[in-house]
Amino acid sequence: MTATTKDIETPVRAGLLYSFPVAAGVVIYANSLVAMDITGYARPARATATDRIIGRATSFIDNTSGTAGFDSTGRALACEVETGIFRWVNGDSIALIAHRGAVVYAQDNQTVYASSNANARPPAGRVVDV
Repeated sequence: MTATTKDIETPVRAGLLYSFPVAAGVVIYANSLVAMDITGYARPARATATDRIIGRATSFIDNTSGTAGFDSTGRALACEVETGIFRWVNGDSIALIAHRGAVVYAQDNQTVYASSNANARPPAGRVVDV
């Protein structure tokens, strides 16, 4: 396909909230950064390159006694995740002018860095404001 040379209609979906099954043995804190691990389960964000950051948890979830996707009683357990622009802890010298639009990388469930640490940290989004 070639580049457009006129205005076009682009389908849009306002996906702000999603639900993901929760990994076994984890606690996800409300309003913290959430990742999806390589098996497809939600877990607290961490510096693991194979994880994918999926957003911010809307509530507290404790699955320390459950299995992947289920709580300790066998009921399905999911984490509601919100996408958007959030203010996370600035782990290093992320500066608005130097980093606006740049990708930042998750170190844990609340901290982002300008560096991927040699691809050890998963991308967490882009800098909009500091």
